[in-house]
Amino acid sequence: MLPAPAAAAQGEVPVTVRPLSELAIYPTREAPATVISLNDSLVASEVAGRIAELPVRVGDVVDKGALIAHLDCEDYALERRRLEAASAALDARRQFARFQLQSARSLALKQNVSEELLNQRQSEMAALNAEWEQQQAGLALAARKVEKCEIRAPFKALVLERMADLAEWRNVGEPLVRLIDLDSIEVSAQVLAGDVEAMKGGGALAFADGGQRYALRLRAAVPAVTARSRTREVRLTFEGPPALPGTAGRMIWRSDRPHVPPDLLVERDGRLGVFAINDSHARFHPLEGALEGRPAPALLPGNTAIVVDGRYALRDGDAVAVEP
Repeated sequence: MLPAPAAAAQGEVPVTVRPLSELAIYPTREAPATVISLNDSLVASEVAGRIAELPVRVGDVVDKGALIAHLDCEDYALERRRLEAASAALDARRQFARFQLQSARSLALKQNVSEELLNQRQSEMAALNAEWEQQQAGLALAARKVEKCEIRAPFKALVLERMADLAEWRNVGEPLVRLIDLDSIEVSAQVLAGDVEAMKGGGALAFADGGQRYALRLRAAVPAVTARSRTREVRLTFEGPPALPGTAGRMIWRSDRPHVPPDLLVERDGRLGVFAINDSHARFHPLEGALEGRPAPALLPGNTAIVVDGRYALRDGDAVAVEP
C-alpha cells in the first residue's frame, strides 16, 4: 500500500512515489540466431562400385529408407553365389562326416573299432564344423556387400548437394550426396551471458525471419562463455512447424519478470537499485544484475512504493514526506 501524502517536516525529504506494478515494464530483447539441422551428412558408399542409379536431385525431399543410389553389384552377387555353392558342398561333407562319426561311436561301444579311428572321426567333424562357420561368415559378409550396393536415406532429408554422377566409379568412403535432416531442427543463438537467466524465466520466445515469427522453446544453454563477445550459445526447438534450415534471423524474447525502467535506477555504494518507502523512511534496494542504461529485474512485491521524484537526494534510512 502506498504511504499517505504528508507535509514535509524538518529533516524530511519530499518525494513522490508510485507502486512498482504501475512502473514495471517487461522488456523485449533480441539476439542473432540461425536455424540449423542436427544432421548435415555426407552419405558415402560403403563398397566400391560403379553408380548404376542416382534417382535423387538437389532440392528433393526423401523419406527415411528411400533409395539414394544403386551401385552395380554383379561382382558381389557372383561372389555370394560362389560362396553359397561352396557352402552347400561343405554341408554335404559335414553330413557324411557326421554319419561316419555316428558309425564309429556305435562300433566303439561294441569295441569293434580302435580308439584312434574314433578320435580321427571326431577331429574331422570338428574341423568341418569350424570350416563351415568360417564359410557362413564369408557368406554373410558377401550378402552384406550386396545389400550395401543400395544406398538409402538414413532419415527424412533434403538433398542439398549431389556429389556424383551416373556411371561414375566410387571407392569406399567417397561421398555421393549431402543430406540435411528435416525432422531434427534447432535454433542456435548467441545471447549476452547476463540474459540467459532471464530467458529461463519462462517468457515468450520466438524466431523472427522477416515477417514470419515462429514460437520457440529453450532446450539448453551451453555452460560456457565466449571470451571475445561475452556471450553464451543457447539452443531452442520450434513449438510448431519450423523455419527452413540455414535461415538467419533474430531470436526475440519478452521477459515475464517485472523490470524497473533504467531512468529510475540510482547508484549507492557502487550498486544500482531503487528507493522504496517503508514506515516513512527510504530504503535502498539494490537490484541484482542491474546495468546502467538497461531495465533491471525487480524481485519486489507489486505494491512496493518506489520513489520517483526526489530519489537522487536520498540516502538509505532517510525520513521522507510523500507528496501527492
